[in-house]
Amino acid sequence: MPSSQEPIDRAAIIERVHRYFRCLDERNAEALAACLAADVTARHTLFGELRGREAFLQVALASWPGLVSAQHYCSNEEVDVDGDRAGCRAYLYAQHVVAREGSHVLMPGGGRYTFELGRTGDAWVIRTLANDVTWMDPGLAAVFAPSR
Repeated sequence: MPSSQEPIDRAAIIERVHRYFRCLDERNAEALAACLAADVTARHTLFGELRGREAFLQVALASWPGLVSAQHYCSNEEVDVDGDRAGCRAYLYAQHVVAREGSHVLMPGGGRYTFELGRTGDAWVIRTLANDVTWMDPGLAAVFAPSR
């Protein structure tokens, strides 16, 4: 039987995941860092594995050629809470505005995210994350290619 704390934890975990995406879109390094454990491990289809908060921030907030802005939408969150640890799976739809040949082009992509979180005091932080890109506009490969 779930504890009375579980709905509160589930809401806090979903809020943390949403904040992660908002901070990523706003390119707010300080607030994004606060969402992550210092020893976070991130795996991304396009960027490989990154270990540590600073390594993650360096890639996540890089100036990608032609990328004007991005907006991430997270949905279908499934949360499993086990004491001070939790998992969250979610779908992702992302829009990228890219400068190309004197105009701006919208290039979408999508996939799945898997987060593992831990409670630190009264807050949840992301300890691991995996972004499995399942589809994207072919033009995005050229934007993110320098990372390979």
